[in-house]
Amino acid sequence: MRKGYYHYLPKDYFDGLYERVVAKLARGQNVLISAMRGGGGKTFLNLFLNFSKKDGLFPKIYYYDPELESKKLVDFVGEMVNVSGKKIIVVRLFENLENKREVLETLNSLRHPFPEKLTFLLIVNHTALAEPEDYFGYSTQFFSERFYIQPFNLKETIRMIEINSKFYGWRINERNYNKIYALSGGNPRLIKYICKDIDEKQATLDSISKFLANPAIKFQLDYFTKLLLQEKTENLKVLGILDEKPRIKSELLAKYFVDYQSRIVDELYPTLTNLERKIFTYLYENKNRIVSVDKLGDLTEMAGHEFSLWAIYKLISRVKSKIAKLFKIRAIKGQGYLLETAN
Repeated sequence: MRKGYYHYLPKDYFDGLYERVVAKLARGQNVLISAMRGGGGKTFLNLFLNFSKKDGLFPKIYYYDPELESKKLVDFVGEMVNVSGKKIIVVRLFENLENKREVLETLNSLRHPFPEKLTFLLIVNHTALAEPEDYFGYSTQFFSERFYIQPFNLKETIRMIEINSKFYGWRINERNYNKIYALSGGNPRLIKYICKDIDEKQATLDSISKFLANPAIKFQLDYFTKLLLQEKTENLKVLGILDEKPRIKSELLAKYFVDYQSRIVDELYPTLTNLERKIFTYLYENKNRIVSVDKLGDLTEMAGHEFSLWAIYKLISRVKSKIAKLFKIRAIKGQGYLLETAN
């Protein structure tokens, strides 16, 4: 039986994150790891489970996935409390649980009076950075260490390409490495499927439209676009989607975002101009949430258009009248604009 992909990964993959995590867990310290979807969270989970078993550092590791378990996390952990010996509880998709702060508070109570015997490793999505308040208990910070898996740099991207080539049998010319990094922005999922298309579909690096036609690539770009539309610019820099300019790092994402608009635009407002479609899309994707003028300006510039306060004001004024039957746009003084369903 062929070994899984993660068996081909070296222990120092993800910039030595495994060693740092196990050092904390060995001291009885809870660890939180976050990564964007397609950013390596699941791969690190498999790497951790594989090497921790080989290294024999932890005699008892229990794994909880809310999509697989019928029990609630608190009940699952409660059954572990009376099991003798040191225990590591690895939890995936914690972000999907309700009342996360209350859950962390209860888990903290279950750890006492011997916290070193019950230690947690949680692997979650980007919300640990975007909504950090959800990852604290009410009376405890719970996690001693928080790590974020950044998009790969060029060196790490090359390493992934070469490991993938060995595992899948792909043939990727070394001269293409830099361009693959530029197209992907260092996102592991994009790196993988760009390489797959190059080898299996003979896609050339200048045929961006072919990459955008790949459902797996489009799925990832759609996720990134939602983040671009909904997250604060500073958060997007920390996540590694934007550089300090701020500009979109991935050339594929930059192209995808320039052409992006909500499907509802074509359905309801086919006569809107290109810029009107974009501004409506930005507001619609944040429906019932205030969008600052600065955020609208950043999005407009990312889509390849010049931005000014006056231009945004005039644009929104035109859109208002054209969508008035179904939606209304309210100006919130000192904060921005809010799109709501018309009464």
